[in-house]
Amino acid sequence: DADSTERLFHIIKRFYDHLPEGSRPRTSAASRREFIWPDLDCTFFLGTAGSQDFGRSATVNNVLLSEAASYVNGEEIVSGLLQAVPREGNVFAESTAKGVGGWFYDEFQAAHIRHDSAFAARFHGWHEHAEYRSPVPAGWTPTPEEQDLAAAVGLTPEQLVWRREKQRELRELFPQE
Repeated sequence: DADSTERLFHIIKRFYDHLPEGSRPRTSAASRREFIWPDLDCTFFLGTAGSQDFGRSATVNNVLLSEAASYVNGEEIVSGLLQAVPREGNVFAESTAKGVGGWFYDEFQAAHIRHDSAFAARFHGWHEHAEYRSPVPAGWTPTPEEQDLAAAVGLTPEQLVWRREKQRELRELFPQE
């Protein structure tokens, strides 16, 4: 959506604004969704997944499909956009979980399970990130399910506490998220 796109652009602008003076390329134009760097012969722009024709009639060397599992018509968006990427271009589709179904889910399954995709699957589980931990309260003990999960994946008590907090917070949506 437009709000998410604008937030992403602010991240890029902040990155650009904080580059060291000698490393910051000259900008000939900067709008809410586009940077033009003439000395690099480069344009950076953001569009919303809600725009069905985003990327058509352009050459797009590098694409980031952010939160691709949330695209309502992902297959339609991507089919046009990918035609704008030359052979030496790069396409990254990333997303947090969003349940079963949709273009991103189907494409991840094709890449990860069937090895039948133009994409290479990469999965980074929540337990790989240090920030997903909570202090272990006094008297806390893991459930049998948590013990099995800890043994299978190598989770710490702090990770299990964080996971339990998320289960309480998300309830029935926990498995998809």
